[in-house]
Amino acid sequence: SFKVEFLIEGYASRPWQGAANDAQRKEKNKQLSQARADAVASQVNGMFAEVLGGISSVGRGAAVRLVEYDIRFEGGEMVKNKATEKILAEDQNGDQIEAEIKRREEQYRKEFPSMSEQEIKKMARANLGTGSEADDPFIRRVVVTAMWRGFEIQWGDANATPAPTPRGN
Repeated sequence: SFKVEFLIEGYASRPWQGAANDAQRKEKNKQLSQARADAVASQVNGMFAEVLGGISSVGRGAAVRLVEYDIRFEGGEMVKNKATEKILAEDQNGDQIEAEIKRREEQYRKEFPSMSEQEIKKMARANLGTGSEADDPFIRRVVVTAMWRGFEIQWGDANATPAPTPRGN
């Protein structure tokens, strides 16, 4: 016999033009992300009812996607390979997100000295999900983590009676 436990994390990162301020935008994204997580939890509950050991759904709210590329030159051409990707919830990783934005701003100032401050700020936030491009599919997803708990049956020899051995994750 085995049981499967699920952790379902919803994300939502819309700009919410109807939000009066950033706090309202974050709250609306928190509500939407919880609704997404709950909808997936309902489906998982129906699909795994016989073996369900527990289910938790959490709305993480607004998030940003940080992607860093390994860029190199091959045959005179620039080749961009995706190196790492992180999804960071704004409420839990605000300092890390702000540090990344500042790093990007400094990089743009250095590499493009003729760029205006407004353009630098816009470009530094591009693809993070903190502006009008916030409906990026990678930051409006639901992440499902399944944890299996059960028994493994082991035999000592051909005539031995099988005995269940508890096994963790």
